[in-house]
Amino acid sequence: MDYKKRPIPMGCIIAKDILPVGCCMGVRTAKGDISTPVSEDTVVIIGEDGSVRILNLDRLNKSFRIYKDWRFTVKQTDYVPKFKNKDTETIVDGMAHARVCIPVEEDFSRAFVLKHKVKLFKNKDDSSYISGRPGDIMVLPNDDRNEAYMISKTEFEKTHIAKGEEENRKKAVVFDLDGTLLYTLEDLKNATNYALKQNGMPERTLDEVRRFVGNGVKLLMERAVPQGADNPKFEKTFSDFKEYYEAHCNDNTAPYDGIMELLKELKLNGIKLAIVSNKLDPAVKELNQLYFKEYMTSAVGEMEEEGIRKKPAPDMVQKALKELQVSADEAIYVGDSDVDIATAKNSGLECVSVTWGFRDVEFLKEHGATNLIDEPVELLNYV
Repeated sequence: MDYKKRPIPMGCIIAKDILPVGCCMGVRTAKGDISTPVSEDTVVIIGEDGSVRILNLDRLNKSFRIYKDWRFTVKQTDYVPKFKNKDTETIVDGMAHARVCIPVEEDFSRAFVLKHKVKLFKNKDDSSYISGRPGDIMVLPNDDRNEAYMISKTEFEKTHIAKGEEENRKKAVVFDLDGTLLYTLEDLKNATNYALKQNGMPERTLDEVRRFVGNGVKLLMERAVPQGADNPKFEKTFSDFKEYYEAHCNDNTAPYDGIMELLKELKLNGIKLAIVSNKLDPAVKELNQLYFKEYMTSAVGEMEEEGIRKKPAPDMVQKALKELQVSADEAIYVGDSDVDIATAKNSGLECVSVTWGFRDVEFLKEHGATNLIDEPVELLNYV
């Protein structure tokens, strides 16, 4: 059967960046040792499982999209490839130079399951080979059979899709905003404390505000104001917060590392994108215009006065899906909180929880998180 690579992140290292041209590079992997001379165009490709392929620059540029500022780390194995100058027996930290590359090949490959242990030799060097075990997959690119490689069945199923099954992929991603796409905590804290100070109330720490966010700014202020909504000064304090935040919502706010690269890659793969946030709708639309307007089809903020309930009710997500023109089973939801997990469940979407936001891993797991990612690039595994 013919297969095509999915846009799963891999790593690439330009060999001359870590070793001198002309030396012999040794790469130790979980499946065997590879030896190859370092030329001007030698490239090392690394899979999430630590598997290694040797390519040249022409093949790299034809088959992958490279992100030079996006670091790659091996996530799916305890064994990370080791690099050595075999002429001097010097160990080098090759992984420090690994950058993300995304497969973009249009050519299909043949694949078959190994029934016996196999050694795949490269460069006509009897000491340089990759071993395959029974059950592993041998992949033979149709456009160049000399680029054959072997990977585990698990890795193959993650990274390849059978011809004719491309339509089964997800078509859209709905993102939470605060703590997922943008670091906004500092500006939320400053607006909260401005309003509290204006009304003679004690200010709150950054960690307190972190715990207060997630259910919309009104509930944030109910938690921040002594006696909450029962405080006679609550409405005035809330109004001061909204006025200040609208003017200062971007003072210290910025996308998390890797977010802009992720959005670019999703768009290039035809994935439709939306934001759904319990932040006030004008602020959501302003921040979307500042950072994400070339990527987002829809940006929905809190607008309960229009009869659209805020998260975790499904209303806002349903509005976004309608604007994206996709169904719930064609989209995934990405967020950083328990509110986001509940929102995805109530909306009928698969949920991916990020660990770089306002809640820690244990908290997310306690509230039902099953798909967790530590870096934005890992989201590509879910689309």
